[in-house]
Amino acid sequence: MLFLFRIVSTIIACEGNYGHVKCRPGYVIKVLSANYGRTSRKICRSKSVRTTKCINKGTLGKVKQLCQNRRRCRLLATSRVFGNACKGTKKYLSVFYTCRPKRKFFFLFHFQNKGQNVFFL
Repeated sequence: MLFLFRIVSTIIACEGNYGHVKCRPGYVIKVLSANYGRTSRKICRSKSVRTTKCINKGTLGKVKQLCQNRRRCRLLATSRVFGNACKGTKKYLSVFYTCRPKRKFFFLFHFQNKGQNVFFL
């Protein structure tokens, strides 16, 4: 059995605020998923919530355009930047990302744990 571990980070920016996506030196951003909309009442609480089924399919492409392969980026969570997928509902930006080494090569560490192979990149 092969295990590969990757730390996934998340940022949340309530409508009208900035979200900061960043990696440590020597690493760059790899965007995994993103949405500017609303899927929960508990995040960025507001009285202006008509729906929690607000998915903006254009968000991922926009976030990748602004952040992919950079060490850091700043995203303004507004309909002007991402579009208004659900009028009358206060939205928030959520971005799931990981940081990968800036260089193309990497080290692979291997050990056995209870007879199973474990690899770390």
